[in-house]
Amino acid sequence: MIIFVGRLSSKTCEKTLTDLFSDFGTIELCFVVRYKQTKHSRGYAYVIMPNNNEAKNAIQSMNNYELNGEKMMVKKARPGEMKFIKEEGSIDE
Repeated sequence: MIIFVGRLSSKTCEKTLTDLFSDFGTIELCFVVRYKQTKHSRGYAYVIMPNNNEAKNAIQSMNNYELNGEKMMVKKARPGEMKFIKEEGSIDE
């Protein structure tokens, strides 16, 4: 399952999110979406968890979790979001 994580502090990095979400299960991929030119965070990320039950548990537990002074918004990603991200070149396959 692809999880959308929004309302992130600019201080939040992939390692921090991976550490948090790995408490709920296996993480296939975690990445913070960044502007191409500046590489600064856009304030959201994606976490991919192959086990749907683990992902649902992570969503339920991590939504509104405060990290670096911001309450995260965590939900299942909408269909097509990953396709858009891949086309923008934010991640490599």
